[in-house]
Amino acid sequence: MNLEMNEGTFMKHMKQLTYLLMITACAFLAGCGTLEGDSTAAKDSTATNDGTAAADEEHSAGEDPKLIYERQVADRMALNEPPKEIITESHSDLKPAFFDGEFVPLSGDNTRIEFLGTKPDGDKHAGGFGFVEGKIRITPEREFQQLSIRILTKSLWSDAPKLTTHLKSPDFFDVNEHPEIIFKSTSLADDGDGKYTITGDLTMLGVTKEIAFPILMGATSKGFTLTSEFKVDRTQFGMNYGVDKIHADVGLTVTVGKESGPPADVKADAAK
Repeated sequence: MNLEMNEGTFMKHMKQLTYLLMITACAFLAGCGTLEGDSTAAKDSTATNDGTAAADEEHSAGEDPKLIYERQVADRMALNEPPKEIITESHSDLKPAFFDGEFVPLSGDNTRIEFLGTKPDGDKHAGGFGFVEGKIRITPEREFQQLSIRILTKSLWSDAPKLTTHLKSPDFFDVNEHPEIIFKSTSLADDGDGKYTITGDLTMLGVTKEIAFPILMGATSKGFTLTSEFKVDRTQFGMNYGVDKIHADVGLTVTVGKESGPPADVKADAAK
C-alpha cells in the first residue's frame, strides 16, 4: 500500500517537473525569437540609414558646382563678409584663361569685374562681384568675335560691410528681385594693336540698354587676356538713389586672365 502510494506520488511529481521544463523551454525559445527579430530589425534599420546616407552623399557629390558656389557666396553675404579671395588690389591671383575650342570660358577664377563709386566731395568706394560666368568666342585666327557675361548680383562685395548691405537693397542692385546682370555683345570694331570697341546689350534691374566700351586683348598659345576700363550711367537703368550725393557714372574694370594686356611673347613680337 505504501509502495503504491509512493509510486503514485513520484509519477505525479515527475509530470509536474516535465510540465515546468516544457514551459521554461517555450519561454526560452520565444525570447530567442524576439532577440533575433530585434537584431534583424536593427540590421535593417542600419542598412536603411546607411543607404539614405549614401544616397545623400551621392546627391551632394553630384550637385552642380555652380549651385554650391552660389550657396557659399550667399552664406558669406548673409554675414556681410565679403569673399576675402576676391578683394585684392592686384590681379596676381587670377588664373590664366585658356582656349576651349573656339571659346574662352569665363569664371570667377579667371575673371574680375569690379566697380568704383565716387562722390562730389572726393569720397569713393570700391566693390565687385564674386560670381561671374560667360564665354568669349574666338575665330581660328585668334581674333575676338563675341562676348557674353552673366553676373550673380548676390555675390556683390564692397570695401565696407554696411555699404555691401545697402548696395544689395532696392536702393541700388535690388538683388532679391533682380538676381542677374547680363551682357551680350552685338558688334565689334577692331581698332588695331589688340584694341577693340565692343557694343552690346547690358541688362540690369530689368532694363536693357546698349553700351559700348574699349578692350585690350591678347591671345596666344599661352592663354587669353583682356582688360577694360569704362563708365556706366547707373541712372539709365533706374538706379537713381542719391543722385545729388553720388555720381551717376560708375567706373567699371574688367580683367580676364593672369596678365594685364597681351602676353610677353606678343609684346616681344610687336617690338621687332
